[in-house]
Amino acid sequence: MATTYNLTRRMFYNPYYFGGREIESIIFYNDTGIIIDTELKWLGSNNRGQLDEIPLRKHTKPPKKPRYHYVLQNKVYLYAPILDFKYLGEQVRLAQETETSYINQFSFDGAIYNCAYVTRIVLTEHGEKVKAVGNLLRSVSNRVRFDDYIVEKLFETGKHKQLAELLK
Repeated sequence: MATTYNLTRRMFYNPYYFGGREIESIIFYNDTGIIIDTELKWLGSNNRGQLDEIPLRKHTKPPKKPRYHYVLQNKVYLYAPILDFKYLGEQVRLAQETETSYINQFSFDGAIYNCAYVTRIVLTEHGEKVKAVGNLLRSVSNRVRFDDYIVEKLFETGKHKQLAELLK
């Protein structure tokens, strides 16, 4: 049987460590490939880590068709079929007036987690207008910086109409 190791943590600091190096990401996979790369360095609540007791094998190159948990290049690969894991799909992270951002979500060991990265951002109708006015302003002047925040403030005050008329 192969030698197995456990992840470690530092007191009052949550990311996992393996061989003295901080873990970069936790990845769930199955027989067909990667289900989700969470880009998370720790799973748990309060001071209890969800991966504290999971035995891991250490690899220096990708194994062929593994059906176990392992660590490769500071990334933890967890074999999802033998865990209490479920991919919940893409969920709304934040809905604003100008845009809606989405993230991937999964459940593991009875808890629900959000991945660390935004999968996509969708502009609302208002967001499309802000972007169009911002592009127009940026095309007219390269000396004045018109970022989306400033353009949004122009919309809030109603000044975008006056400015659009001046630029025609």
